[in-house]
Amino acid sequence: MTNQLVGHSLSRCVLDILEGRVKEEDVEVIITRTRFNFYDPDHWEAIWTGYTRRNPFSNNVWVNFSEEQERVRGLVGRLWDDGKIHQPRNFGAYPLRVRNIWSELVQCPAQ
Repeated sequence: MTNQLVGHSLSRCVLDILEGRVKEEDVEVIITRTRFNFYDPDHWEAIWTGYTRRNPFSNNVWVNFSEEQERVRGLVGRLWDDGKIHQPRNFGAYPLRVRNIWSELVQCPAQ
C-alpha cells in the first residue's frame, strides 16, 4: 500500500500530478487557499487565466500546460468530483501557508 498524501496548494499539487511527481491515486485531499466552484465557468476561467498567464500578479505555475486546458481541467474535475479538494474558506477558515506542498498521512494502529 502506498502512503496517501495531503496537498497544500491547488496549483502546485496539480502541477506535480501533471508532471508525474505524484500519482493521482495517492492523493487523499488537497487543502487549497483557492476558493472556487469547478462547475462555474467564470470561476474556472479565472483559475485557468491566473495559473497559465505570465504576469506579475498571478501564480502562473501551469504556464507550460497552457495548450492543454482539457487535460488540466479533466484532472481538476476528477479531484473535485472525488471530494479531494477541500476549501477551508468555504467554512469561514483560512488555511495556513505551509513550507511543504505534500504531507503523508500516518496510519495509527487501532486501539
